[in-house]
Amino acid sequence: MVSTLLPTLSLPVSRATAFLLGTPLKSFRSHHPLLRSFLASASSLSSPPTPRSLVTMASAAIPARRDLLMLGIETSCDDTAAAVVRGDGEILSQAIASQSDLLVKWGGVAPKMAEEAHALAIDQVVQKALDDANVSESDLSAVAVTIGPGLSLCLRVGVHKARKIAKVFHLPIVGVHHMEAHALVSRLVNKDLDYPFLALLIS
Repeated sequence: MVSTLLPTLSLPVSRATAFLLGTPLKSFRSHHPLLRSFLASASSLSSPPTPRSLVTMASAAIPARRDLLMLGIETSCDDTAAAVVRGDGEILSQAIASQSDLLVKWGGVAPKMAEEAHALAIDQVVQKALDDANVSESDLSAVAVTIGPGLSLCLRVGVHKARKIAKVFHLPIVGVHHMEAHALVSRLVNKDLDYPFLALLIS
């Protein structure tokens, strides 16, 4: 599965991400100098990159920097969420719109109802995350968005919003694997946690 090859919770955008989200690599090279060395190293490989080599190239090309600013968007299931995070892992804001009332009404997640709720909430949630962080879209370095696993109807709401912001403000998109993010987010709150580490995910 293409999405399992994506380096997550990091700035670089892989060829797989660009293909999946339909965003031309040329626009990344033109508008984002920070990504040029990563893309150049990926294009010069004689064989397809492995997940480990992608992460290694990402780390070498673009070190964690406080001045990098990411907007994250999550719509994989029932809650609509957004956050603004610095390159060093500092979480500046989080905003969530719960669908708990729909869960009670339908006895669980109803994909179509969840999609409609995401569509109604996404603009306000993203704006609240930006406002609470005291930043605007023009301050961002990139947009990260969940691309799977998840409910396809719900995922496309977040991807559509991310692509809209990326297009208007000439930003790269980072496709995030939902389950990898669950494991790796622990590194945002535990700065001493380093590889290798063991995680148990139950979904």
